[in-house]
Amino acid sequence: MSALAAPLRQAGFNALKAGRLQEAIANLLKSAQADPESFETYSYLGAAYSRLGDFESARKAFGRAIQINPTSGRAWYNLGVSHQMAGDEESARTCFENAVKHDPTHAQAAEALAKLAPKAMSMSELASVGGSVRLPGAHRDAGEEGESHEPKHALTAQELARLATPEGSFHMSGAQSTEIEEEHPTT
Repeated sequence: MSALAAPLRQAGFNALKAGRLQEAIANLLKSAQADPESFETYSYLGAAYSRLGDFESARKAFGRAIQINPTSGRAWYNLGVSHQMAGDEESARTCFENAVKHDPTHAQAAEALAKLAPKAMSMSELASVGGSVRLPGAHRDAGEEGESHEPKHALTAQELARLATPEGSFHMSGAQSTEIEEEHPTT
């Protein structure tokens, strides 16, 4: 770390608090050059860009903060807000989920996640999960003529979204057939 980085970061932070955003950004960029591994510098830089309404630059700054400290719930939340302000709801959802994952007590992230509309999933998305998606009632096994094919539990949109996360697997009962049935028209 350069001896110059800390005073520049502090000057940038002070300018940010005072609302002098251009000055804050200039000092924080210089601090980042002097110490490219400073989580605080990139966090403050992201905040300054956000206040300016430059959400693309804010996303880059908060993204760098996460690269430096990937377990920071605060950084994930801030990146999520930047994505949300830029109109990218799905990226915001992922960030808020990561914020809560890394800091289960992060109330702002949990609240922001709860306010997002449930993720809509099309049938093609459900079917493209690598063959592990099973939809209730989508098959008929041999010998099940009189049996009901009703699902025991219908999943809500929120449950589907949780199951579709990269960390989990998606599996619904009923879509895997044990034998292939073909219908042939009779002539």
